[in-house]
Amino acid sequence: MIMMVYLYWLAYAFLGWIVETTYVSVPTGKFVHRGFLYGPIIPIYGFGALSILFVLMPFSSSPIFIFLLGILLTSVLEYITSYVMEKIFDMRWWDYSQRKFNINGRICLRNSILFGLLSLVLVEFIHPNMEIFLQSFPDKQLYQFAKISIFFVFIDFLLSVMNVIDFKENLQKVEVLYEELQAWMKKQKENTALQTLEKQVEELDSKINESLNELQDSFQKSSKELEKKHRRLLKSFPNIRSDRFDKILKQFKRKQ
Repeated sequence: MIMMVYLYWLAYAFLGWIVETTYVSVPTGKFVHRGFLYGPIIPIYGFGALSILFVLMPFSSSPIFIFLLGILLTSVLEYITSYVMEKIFDMRWWDYSQRKFNINGRICLRNSILFGLLSLVLVEFIHPNMEIFLQSFPDKQLYQFAKISIFFVFIDFLLSVMNVIDFKENLQKVEVLYEELQAWMKKQKENTALQTLEKQVEELDSKINESLNELQDSFQKSSKELEKKHRRLLKSFPNIRSDRFDKILKQFKRKQ
């Protein structure tokens, strides 16, 4: 029983990755790997599908009920996931603030309706065929596949979390350099105004330029390293934002 639940989760997490990746890649005209993990699965789709099946399968005779309750279930799941991930990593991984009828930028009406339709398709068409497909394999093969895939999913999850933690730490370093650079330039403007009155600017010009160049070089170097190292995350979540790192993230978004 547990093995089958896991396999359903994995299958729908994979199908969710296909849907998300296609949804984003087609309009941009280029492949965009979607999702938090390195592998081709998006866990929230797996959990969402299991929640829908557990709650809605008894009502499979009422498509309208499935559609409406599917909207509610998936919206609540997406909202909670957005909130929890933001609290853990200090970053909001998707933001619907620019779309109409959104709630705190975490969910929006258009996506909720699409998820409602997906819920209906899942219950009426996809899951019955998925059951037939998985049951066509011997239990021993399914068990072996489950064991192997759990190992890889666990490693993927571990590496992905470490990558995001590293991303956050790098953002913190760049943020410190950015704030130092801004504070330094502000201070020098104030000093320059005072020094102009005292006619001492020429004596300090070389030192000012040297310090400024060093600080700018450090900031640019750290920024380039962060962008190169975490390019996948920045492309996978183009609407990522953070109250804490907003200025830094906006610079990287302009380069994407």
